[in-house]
Amino acid sequence: MKKDFLIAEKTTGQLNALVKKLGGLAVMDGILKGELKFTITKQTLTPIQLLWKNLYKKYFNLDIDVSLIQEREGKWVIFIAKGLNIQQVYDALPFDKWKYADGDLDTAVPTNDRTSNKDYVVYVDQNIEADEQFKKKSAKYLAKTNHTGITLMEHLVLRLKHFEETGNHLDVNKITLCSGSRDSDGVVPIVYCYGGYLWVDWNRVSYSNKNLRSRKVVSAQS
Repeated sequence: MKKDFLIAEKTTGQLNALVKKLGGLAVMDGILKGELKFTITKQTLTPIQLLWKNLYKKYFNLDIDVSLIQEREGKWVIFIAKGLNIQQVYDALPFDKWKYADGDLDTAVPTNDRTSNKDYVVYVDQNIEADEQFKKKSAKYLAKTNHTGITLMEHLVLRLKHFEETGNHLDVNKITLCSGSRDSDGVVPIVYCYGGYLWVDWNRVSYSNKNLRSRKVVSAQS
């Protein structure tokens, strides 16, 4: 009986290791359902690279170069592919959502600290809720401190990746201030969950409260 248990435990461990190697449960589920194709190539991809490769293929039908994507301890990686746009990411989100803009978000939010004129990677702390150290700090204040805040597109891509991996949302109780972006009227995009919806809304640059928080991003070169 003990021997059977040890064999079963070993098999379970091997299966878990295989699932992780293939990019996680969400990726494995996509492969089994035929939504994603798994191709063996000479190129060796890390689990995080494979996850991002399959994510972009599934939601944007893009074959991306994942060479920039590297894990960093204590951080989540965000990969932005060349040519990706905000509305494209918003439309791909596989859950109920609402946005304040009547038209597309790229027109509504034309000013961003980083754009998709080329592939790039940034990192954020692994926080389900936006970074606590930036509570009660407005976008106007953060700009004066040379804070490097997350953009709206980066945050939506992060939410998509997190939901694909876990089936759960970010910012269930707090609000992410996308301080790296500005609306055409000069206001700042904010993102949060409420009533089963993802909300893309806005706030004044000078507004702050304890629940509204930026997420600091770090570049791959830092």
